[in-house]
Amino acid sequence: MKYPEFPGHVPDNDTSINGAYHAIHTREDRWKAITALITQRPLSCDEIEVITGWPHQSVSARIRELVLKKKIYATKERRKSRHNVSVRVYDLMVNRRRTVPRQ
Repeated sequence: MKYPEFPGHVPDNDTSINGAYHAIHTREDRWKAITALITQRPLSCDEIEVITGWPHQSVSARIRELVLKKKIYATKERRKSRHNVSVRVYDLMVNRRRTVPRQ
């Protein structure tokens, strides 16, 4: 069996090409939106979900990608979520204070 070039894409199928294009652009749009929200103030995943109305799986996946891209980081701060659970708060990497003193 020959697998497609990349997941979600079937060669010569306009629907899957459009679907893949939309998925990629949706992800980038959400990265930008989350970064813009965190620019205003540090936020938790739960707070971003409430503000945007996006599902948890989508928000948490985009946050993880932004952390891996070193655009945002998990602060030491914790807040209570809507479900009364202690959750991480994220901030922009440019706001991170040095943990090692300059020499």
